[in-house]
Amino acid sequence: MKYGIWNVSKPTPQGVNSLCAAGYPELAARILSARGIETAAAAHECLDCNCELPSPYLLTEMDVAAGRVGMAMSAHEKIAVFGDYDVDGITSTCVLTDYLPPAAGNSPRAATPPAAAARYMEFSSCGISYALCASNPKRSIIIIQ
Repeated sequence: MKYGIWNVSKPTPQGVNSLCAAGYPELAARILSARGIETAAAAHECLDCNCELPSPYLLTEMDVAAGRVGMAMSAHEKIAVFGDYDVDGITSTCVLTDYLPPAAGNSPRAATPPAAAARYMEFSSCGISYALCASNPKRSIIIIQ
């Protein structure tokens, strides 16, 4: 067997009940309990994120990208979000498409592989005016005219 046998931890009934009684949804309580987190205090400590996050402007050309998206939002241009098909790609695509409609006044289109190829054809027929992150097309925001 290439990867061996997985040993999956099981939640304890008392841990799940304790977390559910504290207001956590049952699924979250089961996952936390299976990881040895069985009290509300331990769950809060695990899930509370007060850590200092690095500036997104440390990414190459983030100022250019932010400026262009801001311009598109101000002009009510259509926006397309391309994301790759992994956890961070799907998550970031969802976050952007949830944020942009009320901010931009229109609904952005989203594409992830394998649908990206078909969506690209649809987007290109609308006329792409500018692509950000051209050196890494897996993470692009496209402004459509």
